[in-house]
Amino acid sequence: MNWVTNPMNQIAILCGVLGIGMLGSLTLWISTKMDVRAVKKALDGYREATEAKIEELRAGLEKAAEAMKTTAAPATAPVAAGPLSVQGLDLTNRTKALRMARRGEPVGSIAASLGVAQEEIELLLKLERLLEVPAA
Repeated sequence: MNWVTNPMNQIAILCGVLGIGMLGSLTLWISTKMDVRAVKKALDGYREATEAKIEELRAGLEKAAEAMKTTAAPATAPVAAGPLSVQGLDLTNRTKALRMARRGEPVGSIAASLGVAQEEIELLLKLERLLEVPAA
């Protein structure tokens, strides 16, 4: 037990422990640097692949834009003359039509009072019936 109390041995043990600690720290630092380098290399690869894909998409968009410029614009469809209204069903008319239908008014009466086509009212009521959620 005397060798532990000897100051020279204590200094040697302390230096050995510190040396092992320093060696371990150096090893961790080097492995961390290697990991960071590997991650950076992978990110650079992803970045290059992404930039290449962006350029490919950009070229495709430019080609599509050129194709659209060179093709003739399609003729507009003629407007059908008939009972269809110009106004249509906006949110206010839609609400009015649903209220009138809930009161039991016929579809023809609703269409006439709102100034829209009877087919529009029928479609609105069909959609409303499909979207109704049964009360639980």
